[in-house]
Amino acid sequence: MPDKKQLHLKVIACKALLRETCAFVAESDHVVDLEFFGLALHDDPSKMAAELQARIDASVGMGYDAIIIGAGLCGNGVVGVTARDIPLVLPRVDDCAVLFLGSRERFLADHEANPGTYYYLPGWLDQAEPNREQGLFWRPGAQEAIHQHYVERYGEDNADYLMETLHGWQGAYSRACYIDTGLSTEAQLARYRRRTREIAESCGWRYDELRGDPHLMRRLIEGIWPPEQFLIVPPGTQVQPSYDETIMGAVPSDS
Repeated sequence: MPDKKQLHLKVIACKALLRETCAFVAESDHVVDLEFFGLALHDDPSKMAAELQARIDASVGMGYDAIIIGAGLCGNGVVGVTARDIPLVLPRVDDCAVLFLGSRERFLADHEANPGTYYYLPGWLDQAEPNREQGLFWRPGAQEAIHQHYVERYGEDNADYLMETLHGWQGAYSRACYIDTGLSTEAQLARYRRRTREIAESCGWRYDELRGDPHLMRRLIEGIWPPEQFLIVPPGTQVQPSYDETIMGAVPSDS
């Protein structure tokens, strides 16, 4: 695609990327239509892929030059997603933490130095906070409150089992790291830092912060897609994991 051509793009992005996506679309010279999908789809990769495919299929014949998928491999949530009449474009990243740290190399270096890290982004905090039923509305003392709720509803033994089953994953982590994408106001940044600190305190983790590098997201929206950073999925092919540093590739579609 010619670099200087004004493109008509459709972006289908995770709500975890909502603020940054909208900011870069506002700066773009391209004509961009936006759609977002919820964080809950990450809990079931097959549902995420099905939702993406349905939205792609609904865009057939709409005159787009390309469809941008605002997500990484995300636990194989994009595997099998097929390009129909126009190319799909995806960042070659494992997930949104890698996307906003700017490179897989930087992510791996931080992960190696700080194993057991759970990364937090502005959009994740915005979208997850209202979801009290899934235990994402963290505040100091939240773990005790959740346990007491289970005790009152199911009894002591069942409460202990539910805490281990539903919240035991927290034991695999020891650090809550907020990624500052550089696009927040001072008031927003203070709020996101406070929320991440509250999560860290609630889970018994230490708090940390990294300055993000959103150039990959900016390039994705600007239509600057070097092959080492972005996968272009031609019509009639589908996304498959590559199990190497390229993260994903395109293979002939089976549908």
